[in-house]
Amino acid sequence: MLRVNLLPHKPLLRRKRLCGSGTSASGRPGWCRDGYVPDMVGVQKDIDAEKRAEDVLHLHPRDLALVVEVTSSSNARHDRRPMFGRQVKPTKWSGYARTGVPYYLLVDRDPRQPGVTLFGEPNKAEGTYESLGEWKFGESVRLPEPFEVEIVTDAWKPWSS
Repeated sequence: MLRVNLLPHKPLLRRKRLCGSGTSASGRPGWCRDGYVPDMVGVQKDIDAEKRAEDVLHLHPRDLALVVEVTSSSNARHDRRPMFGRQVKPTKWSGYARTGVPYYLLVDRDPRQPGVTLFGEPNKAEGTYESLGEWKFGESVRLPEPFEVEIVTDAWKPWSS
């Protein structure tokens, strides 16, 4: 079993940013020119301890075991799969896949489709994930190995319409 620390971006990761490219800009240590601030990340305990000891400001995709995003009415389109149509804009979903983040847990609070989806098996070339599981609010979310954790969602509610 993989031992991870789950870190919400507030307050623990307030200054941390997930660098999209996996590299920092030249001449500015600890700075990245692109990336996202996830709602929560799962980091292997040894990597977490190392980054905290170094007071690192940015995490790279290779540092992560899991990324969690929780939608709100103002950001849902950024957290989900890209919408296909005339213009396809990248989203966090495609960005995380493109950088190889192994697992992406989406908690979608949209009242029209509330639920939780676990994505995995990222295709870096296409920027896509496979859907590994879907749950409705009220059901227990069981994350597979390497996490082997159950998340109770009984109290989770959609955002207000």
